[in-house]
Amino acid sequence: MRPELELTEKIERYLKGELSSTEKAEFEKQISNDTKLQQEVKLQQDIMNGVSRSVLKASARHAYGKFIKGKNFLKWGSTGLSVIVASTALIYFIAKHHPVTNHFQQPLPELNELGTKQWSDADKYLPAQKFTLNTTKDTVIQTDGGIVMAVPANCFLDANGKPIAGPVELEVKEALDPASIMKAGLSSKSGDKLLESAGMFYVNARKGGQSLNIDPKNGIIAQVPTDTVKSGMQLFQGRRMSDGSIDWVNPKPIMHDLVPVDIHTLNFYPPQYLDTLAKWGYDIKNKAFTDSLYYSYASLFVSLPDSTSHGSTFMPQRANGWYKDTTLTMMIHDTIFEIFPQCGINPAKIKAIWNDQFQKTFIATKEFESRLKYIHQYAYEDLLDLYVNNLDKNLSDIDSMAADMFKRQGMEEDQGMEKVFRDFAKRGDGKVNISSELFARLKSFYTIQSKIYMEAETKTQNEFWGKQKQMDSTAQAKKVEHSNKDVQRMAQNFKEELDSNMEDAYRQIGRKHAFVIAKSGYTVGITNTGWNNLDKYVMESTIYRTTLDYTDPQTGKKAIITYKPVSFEISNYKHYDQVFVYLLPDKLASFMRLNDSAGVFKEKLDGIMTYNMACVAYKDDSIFFYSETSISAKEYKDIQLKPIAASNLTSKLNEVSSMRQQSDITYEVGFIQMQMVEQKRQKLLEEKKEFTFKVGKLLFPCWGMMMGYSEPRTDTTSLRSMLK
Repeated sequence: MRPELELTEKIERYLKGELSSTEKAEFEKQISNDTKLQQEVKLQQDIMNGVSRSVLKASARHAYGKFIKGKNFLKWGSTGLSVIVASTALIYFIAKHHPVTNHFQQPLPELNELGTKQWSDADKYLPAQKFTLNTTKDTVIQTDGGIVMAVPANCFLDANGKPIAGPVELEVKEALDPASIMKAGLSSKSGDKLLESAGMFYVNARKGGQSLNIDPKNGIIAQVPTDTVKSGMQLFQGRRMSDGSIDWVNPKPIMHDLVPVDIHTLNFYPPQYLDTLAKWGYDIKNKAFTDSLYYSYASLFVSLPDSTSHGSTFMPQRANGWYKDTTLTMMIHDTIFEIFPQCGINPAKIKAIWNDQFQKTFIATKEFESRLKYIHQYAYEDLLDLYVNNLDKNLSDIDSMAADMFKRQGMEEDQGMEKVFRDFAKRGDGKVNISSELFARLKSFYTIQSKIYMEAETKTQNEFWGKQKQMDSTAQAKKVEHSNKDVQRMAQNFKEELDSNMEDAYRQIGRKHAFVIAKSGYTVGITNTGWNNLDKYVMESTIYRTTLDYTDPQTGKKAIITYKPVSFEISNYKHYDQVFVYLLPDKLASFMRLNDSAGVFKEKLDGIMTYNMACVAYKDDSIFFYSETSISAKEYKDIQLKPIAASNLTSKLNEVSSMRQQSDITYEVGFIQMQMVEQKRQKLLEEKKEFTFKVGKLLFPCWGMMMGYSEPRTDTTSLRSMLK
């Protein structure tokens, strides 16, 4: 017996109190340490307490789907070799299996299931597998050959058509491979017509030696293993012949009724979506992430009249299944792209069907999942609509309708898809029976929810890009403001330095410099030629930051203004994202920001001033700092920065700046930190756009002619947070 079945039997014995005290104590200890086992026990307890049959169907399907190689769904409506088609699934109570392994002639009852004494060679030579069933319980058994049979409670009837109570013995004989068929002397002929057999089996139920009938409305479900499902297969009833052979009669088409699984265990994404995300390093087990990413592309399928709307695409209407327009336009964050039509299935429509509302329809089957891959591949929304709008039909009938759609197109590229859906139709897949009321409600749900999801995603995208645009405007305004302040700061610094130099130069030659402040600057009172020349030389010296050595032609006195170079070399400069070096002169009201030259910051010091120096560097979210007072005109090499808390930065800068300078330096630090945040945001936006196009190429193959990216960025941690 399979381990899964043995565990289920043990759980039932535990719940019935059939375990010994030692076994019970040991099993309860095992339960307390195993959450999965706790869930299995709870499920079996619910089953025994009479949980609804619809829940039991899903449970049985889940329990046995793991080890069934392939399935044909069959249903017995009588005993013996008489078999008809239907669909259900049952809970997993495990019956006792008593295999008969003798491969010689088997002992047989006096009468067969029809009440006659006629037996075939197969009856005599195929070993019997016998199962003792409790008729009051739904039961699932598995034969040695791999046939899984779901036997519903009260399915066996006596000669008067009344349900049988108490234990029943179910006998199964099977010949599923050529060797077993030949050993049993079985033929695959119907009359004189040779058949291609996918396997033969016998089933009969007895109580007290008497054969029982099977309720045709509550029959046994068989899942017969097969490597491939061949088209055109039929189910024949065996009729024993006088020569010991079996003639196969009364053929009936096999319609494989569908049994839904949990819809959330299926994969409705476009092919390669998950595999490619995994290749790129994303966690595909995080369904919240993969769903959010995929569904976000629904915004591309909304037609909006405003061509400047962010995150919108203008999807033309189809005419006879094809787009009227040749291209459509997409705009993402002020970047316009033209892409080709028929790009893919609207993710909003997938979201609408990948929903608990469709749990009891063929949408929640592996069979539909296999078709959806081709629907994605062909990117034909009308094809998806065809299936969703015909939930009350057999899946094979819709397959034929789909193939006819491609045939009507009459285009060469459609011939391959027509064949695909013709082959699907040949499988004979049936349907999941749903009420007409539910069918109508689901059609409406699909239409309405697709629109709701699409509009919601569009609103989300528009709000996101609208917010980004607003943040762009705010950042740009702050940059302009900072640039203007820089101009004002440098003009003010120059004015104050020139005033200081002028005053000192005139002092050195023994003259007093007269000037008047005007609204637009200042004017110098000129009384003779010599003074005018001194003004000119001081101005040039201050502008070009070069040393002045001036001799007054009248007095012979000298006026000297010195400018000497200073430089600061930052150790490990490339390690930081940004580095800023400031000089803070004692005679100026603001700071001087030094220019960067590959990690070396240079300036010329005015000899009449005393300077302090401060360096601030940024790396990710960390800040590093260095300062020095009363610097000299020399080269400062290998300056080592140390980390500092953001809350301490302003106070450290205030220590090396004057009261007049503190306001400007505080504003400068605030702007730099804002700019660092803004740069990170812009980087994330670029990554998001790149990632959007990369995934778009994966989901909608026609984007491949438009996109030039090869691989997304490797650092995706911050991007994932933005995509949530």
